[in-house]
Amino acid sequence: MRRRAIYPIFLPHAGCLHRCIFCAQVLTSACTTPPDPASTLAAISASLPPGGNGELAFYGGSFTLLAELEQERWLEVGARLLAAGQISALRISTRPDAVTPAIARRLAAAGVATVELGCQSFDPEVLRRAGRGHSAAAAAQALPLLRAEGIAVGLHLMPGLPGADAGEALHSLQVALALQPDFLRIHPTIVLRGTALAKLYESGEYTPLSLSAAVQLGATMLRRARAANIPIIRFGLMANENLDRGTAVVDGPYHPAFGQLIRSRLWFERISLLAERGGRSFRLHPADLADVFGQRRSNFIELNSRYGPLTYECSETLPRETIESAGVFYSLFSEKD
Repeated sequence: MRRRAIYPIFLPHAGCLHRCIFCAQVLTSACTTPPDPASTLAAISASLPPGGNGELAFYGGSFTLLAELEQERWLEVGARLLAAGQISALRISTRPDAVTPAIARRLAAAGVATVELGCQSFDPEVLRRAGRGHSAAAAAQALPLLRAEGIAVGLHLMPGLPGADAGEALHSLQVALALQPDFLRIHPTIVLRGTALAKLYESGEYTPLSLSAAVQLGATMLRRARAANIPIIRFGLMANENLDRGTAVVDGPYHPAFGQLIRSRLWFERISLLAERGGRSFRLHPADLADVFGQRRSNFIELNSRYGPLTYECSETLPRETIESAGVFYSLFSEKD
């Protein structure tokens, strides 16, 4: 099923009772001025078509910890767009410890269809060092409250926080998958200018994941999430000028096409395995070809260097994320066939 479009409104740090050591939402959202509900409604009403199936999303901060009057003003923006038929639902992000039965009921009544919970990790010590201010069990308590009101739930994870390693990332993923969320977002930790994490980095007390390590870890996480039938709807931070120019990023595995790097890594591993078995000719769906070749044709060049000339044929009759070699079909995500 095709995902609905998301129309984001960023409310940087709004409602936040804690300042996490990694957080710089003004930089990651490129939103320097807090938006106003009335002007936001006017701008969105003018830009959306009369009939739409997208979601209006309130990102940044902790929506359910805003003052109740401010929540109502923003939810009224959504109510107007819902009544006009310009959107089909609302989406919010908040903390896993900021959900109660009453909050869940109020969100559902206002048309909120999806809540994204910023878990980041399920390791208590990693959460403490990150300054999160909530327990590892908070998401497990919040998720059934939201589900009881018919609200879909997504969880956010952040590999590479202080005190974490690949083992922590895979453990946190395992815990998240066991909760059976509707989807995941995974954002490797980036050192952003002006954060407490930047001070730890500059003092030598913190070393971020390298890009190659983050890609390899992301590939493993994606494979495991697919095996559990839980989609990862995004890897890495959404690109913007602050991040792409490098003015916001001190260090860490930021890349504007981080998700593609992960998919390309999986294709490299899959084709390498088949080529080691003697495969030299492959068929796949044309929409997968860019990921197969990799950025700047890096996969294509390296695979040809290792295994000699490899040929690729595209066919729209093949399912996405499937490759055929010598008449046998293989999934991109299975570790071994």
